[in-house]
Amino acid sequence: MTRKTLLLGSTGFLGRELLAAFAHAPHVLAPTRDELDVTDSAALREYILAEQPSTIINAVGACGVSKCESNPELAQQLNSGYVQVLADAARMVAGCTLVHFSTLEVYGDVKPQHGQAYYNEDCPTSPHSIYAKTKLQGDLAIASTAPHYLIFRLSSLYDAYRLFAVEERDPISLGAPTAVQYVANTVVRGLARIERRVLKVHSGVYHLSAKGDSDWQTFYREVSLQRQKSRILGTPESPALVTTGPKLSVEKIENAFCLFIPSWQSQLKTHLTQSDLAANGD
Repeated sequence: MTRKTLLLGSTGFLGRELLAAFAHAPHVLAPTRDELDVTDSAALREYILAEQPSTIINAVGACGVSKCESNPELAQQLNSGYVQVLADAARMVAGCTLVHFSTLEVYGDVKPQHGQAYYNEDCPTSPHSIYAKTKLQGDLAIASTAPHYLIFRLSSLYDAYRLFAVEERDPISLGAPTAVQYVANTVVRGLARIERRVLKVHSGVYHLSAKGDSDWQTFYREVSLQRQKSRILGTPESPALVTTGPKLSVEKIENAFCLFIPSWQSQLKTHLTQSDLAANGD
């Protein structure tokens, strides 16, 4: 990408991978928390107006059901209030596109319409947790304020360090577990193609997830089978069974971004192969 991009949250779980995906981009701003306090509305607005980025990517947020329940004020601040300020600032920069990440949790337990097996982007939302409610508030703030925006609703993410059943997971809908590197690379490549006018993508909400659905037990079992290492399941500490999450339709993003998104099992196999090659220095 040749135009100026502002990446917020570059030290977080998703932000680190986004920054890595921008490794060869010449004009990426990635201020740390010490350099820019995003909770300081005046400082955030001043920074954006001074830099005039063509794209703002927001990877800041309070994540996790239990963490948000224990600190609802922080969830409200980062997932909703800050996002509104960000959308207002983006609106003041001519031609600026705001990229934001949301969650499948906003759908709650609403069933897909008309007997459909998959949720599409137009399905009604019914968030239950503080996490989901504040994330939906952020989505709506952007959609009602920013002239140009892309909101990607994600399933649960994993990376090379989150492939072991060593801690209890939040009892949330998992959907299709998706590699965080896949999300980052897909978004950065998509933005580059939009900049080159290879793609013309309209503002809106897009599901960005592997295909299928799972729970944590099934996911860890698949990791174990693919690596042929039964110890990965870690019997005493394996997470409790949770309800299988909603199946997200990815037809919209496949058509808009000219993608063919794999199943979560196929994507996991690719991820494990790449991780093993990287570990061996190949």
